[in-house]
Amino acid sequence: MKPICICWGFYAQEGDDPITLGKQILEVSSSPELSDGLFVYPESKKLSLPEGDGFCMFEDDDCIGYLFSGSVRVSALIEHYNELLERSDRFFQYDEYRTMAQPTADEIYPEYKYLLRAHRIRLLEGISSYKDGDVDGAVGSLLTQFSIVRRANELQDNLVGKVVLLLAQSDILDVLSVILSETDTQIEEIPRLSASEKGFGRVSAREFGVLYYGLKSLDKHPDFFEIDGDFSDAPERLVRALYKPNMTINALAPLYLLPEKLAVLSPAEFAQELENLERYIPSTSIIRNPIGNILLGIEGPAYERYVARFHDLDVKIALFNQLHHSELAASSLINPYYGSEIPRLENGRLCFSGPLETKSSLRCLVVEL
Repeated sequence: MKPICICWGFYAQEGDDPITLGKQILEVSSSPELSDGLFVYPESKKLSLPEGDGFCMFEDDDCIGYLFSGSVRVSALIEHYNELLERSDRFFQYDEYRTMAQPTADEIYPEYKYLLRAHRIRLLEGISSYKDGDVDGAVGSLLTQFSIVRRANELQDNLVGKVVLLLAQSDILDVLSVILSETDTQIEEIPRLSASEKGFGRVSAREFGVLYYGLKSLDKHPDFFEIDGDFSDAPERLVRALYKPNMTINALAPLYLLPEKLAVLSPAEFAQELENLERYIPSTSIIRNPIGNILLGIEGPAYERYVARFHDLDVKIALFNQLHHSELAASSLINPYYGSEIPRLENGRLCFSGPLETKSSLRCLVVEL
């Protein structure tokens, strides 16, 4: 329970225990009858967040250059936000993670921005060590942080958390790449992502839970038919005659098996699978389950795009290893998606091609400022 509680209670005011606050949030989110499942914590009490250009997005062309410019007062950040860093370190120490609340469409998610701001301060700390001449210390601390975040990502059981920590890993690789590109430091090969690290089994199970409980909640509810007050007094038997939740859920189930199937493939297999992938269109009986058939027409999330991000990170690790461990020339690089490929250079980043275009540039590695 502690990992999810500390994550939920991350913003507890200074001096308070985030686990205690997290338990309160868990109690409310597990009991919808309490304030309709909502938890309100005064903004004025929340732990303050660091702000400024030092917390820019890595997708911005000038961001990483600014982080290396020496303009950020890193020591002041560490001193002022010491409690934030302690909570982050405490969270990453746990070797388990499980969301305790029932999955729902309006469930409370941890405010991951607190974790990300603490993570950025750790990145800045590594950059500061490098700028002060301690290259080995900087590389060592960044590699340790990469392993810590990587492990936490593997343990996540919700989609938001996995994507947030995925981007955190990508940022570390970029910072390391800049340092290694400017020095002659030797580095061990970083292991590629395992099937477990890319796996979507626990995430899919929770996403399916949101679907299951949501569709089940509509069963025998006359107000489901209410349109400007009409049909609000429809008998339960009428709702049952027009809507079969189990039939609807069974029709949607294959959509939630696909992410895990795609996640455990190699990047090359994933790219090939996407080329041949036929979009599954769920359907049910129009006669026996007409309302369910209408619900099935609502387009759901394209989970393959989320799975693609993890394959992209795996490809980025491969690019990193070839450049900084094997020290291969650009003409000798191998794209795990397609084989031999000279990556394109864009704004100081070397980028491999891939099966799906994304805004996060996860297949790109910063090599120059």
